[in-house]
Amino acid sequence: MQSYLGFDWPASKTVDYDKFRDANAFRTNSTCQAPQVACESAGTVQSTITFDEHELIHAYLSPSGRAPALFEEGVAVVLTWRSMVCNTPANAAAPELSWADAIRIGDPNTDGRIYLSGARLVAHLLRRYDPHLFMRLYRALPRTATPELVSDQMMSIYGKSGDELWANAVADAVANADCVPAWPCARDALPLDGSAAHLAASCAGIDHDQRTFRLTATSNLFLSATADTLELFACDPDAPPPPVSFFPIWDGPERSGLINLGPGNYFLDFFNYPTDLALSIPDGSPAGTDCAALQPLPLSPSQYPIQVTSPLSSGDWFVAFQIGSPARMLTVSNDETTDLLLCPSCDFTSASCRAIPKAMPWLDVDLEQVVYARMRGRDMKIALP
Repeated sequence: MQSYLGFDWPASKTVDYDKFRDANAFRTNSTCQAPQVACESAGTVQSTITFDEHELIHAYLSPSGRAPALFEEGVAVVLTWRSMVCNTPANAAAPELSWADAIRIGDPNTDGRIYLSGARLVAHLLRRYDPHLFMRLYRALPRTATPELVSDQMMSIYGKSGDELWANAVADAVANADCVPAWPCARDALPLDGSAAHLAASCAGIDHDQRTFRLTATSNLFLSATADTLELFACDPDAPPPPVSFFPIWDGPERSGLINLGPGNYFLDFFNYPTDLALSIPDGSPAGTDCAALQPLPLSPSQYPIQVTSPLSSGDWFVAFQIGSPARMLTVSNDETTDLLLCPSCDFTSASCRAIPKAMPWLDVDLEQVVYARMRGRDMKIALP
């Protein structure tokens, strides 16, 4: 986080972290003012959460001074993964409270809308400019700064007034709303060679963990994992949002996914317990818009169930599987896709094709050794019966 924001940190300084057992212990023993459920003061965090990202951001920035709450709370909100502004649909509407009114009010305990207004403005500053510029602004502003002083400093640092930057921030609606996933996007990278990463549970009490990967070109990505819940997010704010969750609902020791993604940085979010993850880019292309150019993806029994996700909002998406010999019966689920057709070749007019109706939770189907699927919709799932 220090590398990302560029904040000052004395060599001998540490963060004191007071972790309370539960809400009752916090109310009884913490020095936080009601109605706070966590707080930070002079670099000391008090919280019932094992790793309170919001309060830790406050602690990390404490040597840099106390900026107006619009910025102090705004940066803590947007850098807290899974905070109130994360994982929500983009909203181009302006927050109810303008940046200038938030500066005038000053105290978020008086008006909680300061959190959302600060998140909108700070998210824009971190996404569209060097994050180190934000720290220049943060250090330059006293807690009691006026809107006029704030606007002057913004003009000096960003070349735009407070009103100009606010208007740009209001219009800057991206896929991950006002969340800046700097923390998860700095996690360790996974290999893309198909080798399994055996991830032990990290610190006890942390609900989620993350791992990253980078694609240099548009690619089909094959993923196998033992995680029950695995969610995919883009690190780049302007990247088309990937499907958040692309794993089947069936139970199994292992599950797989095939998805097409553009170039960029991504991260996988999963529950914090021992997990195996393996990512690979298949040889050839098992999915795409040209069925004749596909190279079937070999699937072993351990790789079922598998979910295939189309990147298209409309049009035909084709997938080819090599399911082994002899032909076998598999369970196909089509709870989302509008039109799903399974055929032994790219001839989708053949009498040998099998249509899977929309909203079909499961259907047992006899399949050939090589299966070609035409998808017109979001996804399909295949499992052993």
